[in-house]
Amino acid sequence: MRDISARNLVSGRNNPIAFSLRGPNLDELNKQADQFIEYLKSLV
Repeated sequence: MRDISARNLVSGRNNPIAFSLRGPNLDELNKQADQFIEYLKSLV
């Protein structure tokens, strides 16, 4: 996980936070990504 929003603090730009899931099992990554997206949706 990396917060790319801090890169443009001086310029005042608003950038989203980017997430990168990695691993050898594509099916498991898709499953985890879907769960993570649902979790993030529950926060707003």
